[in-house]
Amino acid sequence: MKTFEIKIWGTVQGVGFRPFVHRLAKKHGLTGFVANDGSCVLIVIKADNKKLEEFIRDLKQNKPQSSDIVNLQVTENTCGVIASKEELQNINSLSDDFIIKPSTDNSEGPVFISPDIAVCDNCLKELYRETDRRYLHPFISCMECGPRFTIIDRVPYDRENTTMSDFPMCDSCLKEYRDIDNIRYHAQTVSCHDCGPQLEFVEAGKDGKLTGFEAFLRVVEILKQGGILAVKGIGGFHLCCSPFNENSVNKLRKLKGREEKPFAVMFDNIAEIEKYCIVSSEEKKQLLSRERPIVLLKRKKSDICKSVFKSSKYLGCFMVYTPLHKMLINSVGPLVMTSANISDRPIIIDNEKIMSLMDKGLSGVLYNARRILTGIDDSVIKVNSSTGIQFIRRARGFVPLPLYLGDRFKNVRPILACGSDLKNTFCIAQNGYAYLSQYGGDLEEEEAFRMFRENIDRFKRIFRIKPEKICCDLHPGYYSSKYAKEYGIEVLEVQHHHAHILSVMAENCLYKPVIGVAFDGTGYGTDGAMWGGEFLVVSPEGFKRAGHLKYVPMLGGDSGVKEVFKTGYSYLYDSGLDIHIRDERWPLMKAALANNINTVMSSSMGRLFDAVSFIAGIKSYSSFEGECAILLENCASDYMEAFNLMDLFSHYSMGKSVNGCMPYSYDIIEMDDKLVGDMKRCIEEIFADSLKGEDKRKIAWRFHLTVIDYILTMCTKLRELYNINDVALSGGVFQNSIVFEGAVNVLKHNGFNVFFNVKVPVNDGGISLGQVFAAMLEE
Repeated sequence: MKTFEIKIWGTVQGVGFRPFVHRLAKKHGLTGFVANDGSCVLIVIKADNKKLEEFIRDLKQNKPQSSDIVNLQVTENTCGVIASKEELQNINSLSDDFIIKPSTDNSEGPVFISPDIAVCDNCLKELYRETDRRYLHPFISCMECGPRFTIIDRVPYDRENTTMSDFPMCDSCLKEYRDIDNIRYHAQTVSCHDCGPQLEFVEAGKDGKLTGFEAFLRVVEILKQGGILAVKGIGGFHLCCSPFNENSVNKLRKLKGREEKPFAVMFDNIAEIEKYCIVSSEEKKQLLSRERPIVLLKRKKSDICKSVFKSSKYLGCFMVYTPLHKMLINSVGPLVMTSANISDRPIIIDNEKIMSLMDKGLSGVLYNARRILTGIDDSVIKVNSSTGIQFIRRARGFVPLPLYLGDRFKNVRPILACGSDLKNTFCIAQNGYAYLSQYGGDLEEEEAFRMFRENIDRFKRIFRIKPEKICCDLHPGYYSSKYAKEYGIEVLEVQHHHAHILSVMAENCLYKPVIGVAFDGTGYGTDGAMWGGEFLVVSPEGFKRAGHLKYVPMLGGDSGVKEVFKTGYSYLYDSGLDIHIRDERWPLMKAALANNINTVMSSSMGRLFDAVSFIAGIKSYSSFEGECAILLENCASDYMEAFNLMDLFSHYSMGKSVNGCMPYSYDIIEMDDKLVGDMKRCIEEIFADSLKGEDKRKIAWRFHLTVIDYILTMCTKLRELYNINDVALSGGVFQNSIVFEGAVNVLKHNGFNVFFNVKVPVNDGGISLGQVFAAMLEE
């Protein structure tokens, strides 16, 4: 018999891994112990080679569903931090048994913390079993489910290191906690009606509060009557109401200051969702996953009121993921569930703070005493038919799982990347692991910037990383950039679109040159202009701007993002079509453009989408970021569905006619050693189509076809120039499913290898990963 030490890194703490190992060792008749050391799970066993092999195979194949093994190492005749030489030499003193030893805090090596996990089926069965002592206990959980990241204060993941330390276990829970055959064996969140958190409810206009099941019954009554409630969840409060009550939803919009952006709806089961949406097998899989993200689904005609989804073709749907959600939805039916925040501020996690909304239209607040240490929104994904999952927002269920970027970066200095100001995430990296933060909103909001700073401090402390290098965007006005430059360590500035492409390279472990197509609304360029329609040649050594959309002077700076008519007028002016503008404000705007007053030079593809949306007569003002571009996509999608054009891009070639439609005209010219895309003729043709009353759907469709054709043409030219066959796509414009799927399929059909974001958002939520990768490559 030999003594082996097995170290396992990954999501193996807080998911029942030690009890699982304990049971597995008993099954195989092995002696030894298992323990957490803060960095990994350590197993010490006595076994011969055959038994070791069988044990490890069984461990990998039957590990807990909520666990992930990133790395597993086996060594012989060594001792870990927990195991002393005396313990290894006298392992028989363990009475030929296998035990779970107390955790220790090993400060070396990577740290893995489980994300918050949706309530499991076993707990749900107990929740509704009348004879169970946890019958209708809204905080039921076990080793397979419940809050993790949002309640942990430090590693290792033990009860005393979480906010569950506020709730001492009763004798019954403690007995289960110590029973190896119980699903709550070493479950740090175990509680019951007698010893766990309790529901508390404060109703608007009434003194005192209700508690326990009495509070729950009153909440159900209010929701059925059309009320709007704040409900405390895992990562913060939700605001909820019936999706079938137009008046309630409109009141909720007023409360949040959210006029047009769609709301998500929570459901109890897939069958219920299928009444309102089309659900593919992959979408069903994501809806039922342990992460329980919001999934954007194609809507059917239904009695869900229009105020829920507004102009969107999609309905954001997600399944219940806490016992309390299950109880509510089971009693009331589907509910609008949106983060409790005002405007673009962070989600509210404090009981006292949510009470301040009581005078703004809330019917009441349902809360509890379990503290939330980290606010986190619901994750949002989209499933594309040919390209798979695409993150819109990466948060609950996925954060703080790290991305492993490879052994080559194990010895790189610790790095902090501050990301972008919009859709902010930051990223902290050490030992080759990159820990992306949850979605943090827009840092222009004072409260969001405060949370940004606090969460960075929290990540550094929990993951025990002290950055020696900090990265930021090139934009000098970004709050994230100012934070980086005031931090006091070495700073690396990374150009915005370079970071977008690097995020794809990091995900796909690409270390050779690629053609990077980075399309978004705006990003500060190396020449001080606003970029956004970029073709870069990117390698581990850096990047070259190989092509871009022609610069167009834009009116209004940042205000032009909302006042889309300004962007439209700017393109008409640049194309010599401004004589057709009939707007009393135009003379003043024209003077500003002619004299470069309050204007910016922009090569943005996102702004081009806005301009086309306006010129085609779809919308002139954007009430939330990207709205006009989304409406343009909706029109194009309607046209594609009407003429059954959904699969055409698998066989498309440059300049090809589709259903009698050609791409709009454009020119590619060589300028300063770059290929510059000039869309002047495209704008002229779109304007002419609009003037003669052409179907907006057809205009939108032809424009999307034009963009896809333009991507293919530019990449083909760059392949010839640089002998590169790999293409990386990133940037917010690729949230457009027609452009994204079309570009991927067309490029593949024409012989390119195509890479894109899968593990992080394609929008600015992935910027911080690209920044970290830039710093690692520089090292």
